[in-house]
Amino acid sequence: MSTEECFCIGNRNKHVVRVPIAIANELFGILNMDAVFDIVKQIHGDMEAGDEDQAEDAEELKVEDLEYSDRVLDVVQEYALLPPIDRTSNIPRPLTQDLKSVVSAAAMDLVTAAEKNDYLVDLLNCSMFLRCDQLTALCAAYMAMRIDEIAKGAPDIMAGAQRIRDFMHMENEWTPEEMVYLREEMNYAKSVDPNVY
Repeated sequence: MSTEECFCIGNRNKHVVRVPIAIANELFGILNMDAVFDIVKQIHGDMEAGDEDQAEDAEELKVEDLEYSDRVLDVVQEYALLPPIDRTSNIPRPLTQDLKSVVSAAAMDLVTAAEKNDYLVDLLNCSMFLRCDQLTALCAAYMAMRIDEIAKGAPDIMAGAQRIRDFMHMENEWTPEEMVYLREEMNYAKSVDPNVY
């Protein structure tokens, strides 16, 4: 693949992945944003004639200096290069069935590996930045499924909340004093109704 026919995505480590421009135009909404900005500039008369020529003569489309790991970029490329039938475009919301029955095994393997190797949240963020709706929906649906599994598998609501924070890489914003008070409230609620959570 030559760079003239590819969309290049690079990070701060100078790692670059390439996606054929036809696929990139279909998947990455970020490529359409330049066209939107150019139209707005033309409407307001802000675009010089030289800018139009320069935009047409650009040798490659690229996004550089992203803060995502090499592996995240590799997975974005891997997802983009999947056969179209393996890139699920319509995951139901809310997800009322098992995700495995809705998406291809190849797509499921990508997000399962992302969780296992601890870059799922970054993959979601990168896909959102690139405006890759299909990959964003896949990551979000997988995360929703896992949050439900984590919550249901926890012995109590406090442990479940901590496990979900760990999964999402979120800090606990409650102070130790607030946590004690919250735990007491949860214990009281459970004593009143054992099925409360």
